[in-house]
Amino acid sequence: MDGIATCEEMRKMPALDNTIIAFLTARSEDYSQVAGFEAGADDYITKPVRPKVLVSRVKALLKRTGEAPVIAVPVDDNTVNVGNLVIDKEKYLIRINNIEMVLPRKEFELLSLLVSKQGKVFTREEIYHSVWGENVVVGDRTIDVHIRKLREKIGNDHIKTLKGIGYKFVE
Repeated sequence: MDGIATCEEMRKMPALDNTIIAFLTARSEDYSQVAGFEAGADDYITKPVRPKVLVSRVKALLKRTGEAPVIAVPVDDNTVNVGNLVIDKEKYLIRINNIEMVLPRKEFELLSLLVSKQGKVFTREEIYHSVWGENVVVGDRTIDVHIRKLREKIGNDHIKTLKGIGYKFVE
């Protein structure tokens, strides 16, 4: 089943009445776009598309539902917005509720890692390898200490512990 047929089937389902459907495709012919809209699409975005334009169009679609998106939005290559948190990778600083903070390097790298894939549980081993590297020996509680310090700075609600597994970032 192709995207047009899937869209038509979804529009027939009452439970999906408020679902936003957007096509993101390389097919830019007029007849393809018309077919998408006639099938019930809310938007038809052709590739290539600039990331900022794509994010803006998705945000505009989400405004229709009345729900604010909870996604990590790259503003540019060096900045990521997640709700009330802004991470500036070039300046090694964050802004939370418009309050600017400079984090120590490892705290910043740990936060950046967790935010990079919201909701994904990072095991302690993944964190050690990504933040500290392969050839560095650190104590068992190193991650715990850095997580505690991050929670003190950004609040307890964003970083969740899964006992015996690891940590994840949630908005």
